[in-house]
Amino acid sequence: MICEPVDNTALWITDIIDSVVHESIKKGLNVVAMADGQINDRLWRAQKGESKRRLVLVIGYTLAWINNTLGTLCELGAEPILVSVYQHRFKSEYSYVSFNTVEAMRMLVGYIVGTGRDRIALFGLHHDTIGDMSKLSGFILGMRDAGAAYSGDDIYRRGLVDDCAKRLCENISRYQAVMCTSDLLAVYLISYLKRHKIRVPDDIYVTGFGNWSSVEHYDPSITRMYTDLTELGAQAVKHYIYMQNNPKNLHGALVISCTLQVGRSTECMPVKKLRHDTTLASKITGISPTYNSDPDIMKVLKLELLVRNMDNIDISMLREISLNRTYAQIVDIINISESTIKYRLTKLLRTCGFANRSELIEFAVEFGLL
Repeated sequence: MICEPVDNTALWITDIIDSVVHESIKKGLNVVAMADGQINDRLWRAQKGESKRRLVLVIGYTLAWINNTLGTLCELGAEPILVSVYQHRFKSEYSYVSFNTVEAMRMLVGYIVGTGRDRIALFGLHHDTIGDMSKLSGFILGMRDAGAAYSGDDIYRRGLVDDCAKRLCENISRYQAVMCTSDLLAVYLISYLKRHKIRVPDDIYVTGFGNWSSVEHYDPSITRMYTDLTELGAQAVKHYIYMQNNPKNLHGALVISCTLQVGRSTECMPVKKLRHDTTLASKITGISPTYNSDPDIMKVLKLELLVRNMDNIDISMLREISLNRTYAQIVDIINISESTIKYRLTKLLRTCGFANRSELIEFAVEFGLL
């Protein structure tokens, strides 16, 4: 297995990796993790005296890295199986495991139009991301299927996400729904709209796309196409075993369906005309920034990290702290020891990067966790 180098904000790719490792252990397989610089050395040593096919799971998301890695592996006589959240353009040449991103987006458009809302914007498109371009294709197909009018002006491309949201708000009266390219952007957009007195779903619908845990805790819960990354990783291992046991099959493809999860962000409400602030800035220039260079994106990533590290006890504990309860009072209310309270609080602060408990509580309140 070789994975594209990532930082700790790329939660989706680490989810796939964790699942591959877990499923491999269940199947009695040893996972050999390679870094970019180890490809030649590891594969050369594996070639000697080995009768099995040299299949390699390639887990990545950047087009340049994927192209380079697949090419290098093939030159060395290996057989890559690309594991990614989107269907790669080289699907006829390589084996792959992916989600049906285009069809899923198409289905999501159909769902929204089916609720009676056919004036739809696509929010947060990143032109350097192949996954987002797949979602754009699905959006266009869905709008055509529904006979709904759309134009390039309805596609809000992301530079800094705050600028993208401002441009959308300038034109918000045009739309009845907004489809976000990710769960992350859906959480951010709903928070942004709340600050500008635009209600979801009363004034406008918002949808997401992905596997973020925070959308289930968010208020309102967010309608989305759910991508089960645990299933993607597990199916990648099963596909590896299938290819290993069927050497006559040179290539194989496995496409996993996304699941529509309906939340309160698309509850059927009467369509209303909105007033909006026309003073908001609209222009955006330059190259679209990466996630970790956008402070607003990083803030919402922090929300996901917090949610993934909390359980119901933590939520109850933080709620009582927000009400200015003492540790002694909290012990009586939720039946845990004072040392446990301190341990859990310290863990959340360190794991999620909060300076103190006041900052943590303020953040949790802002995003409706308490």
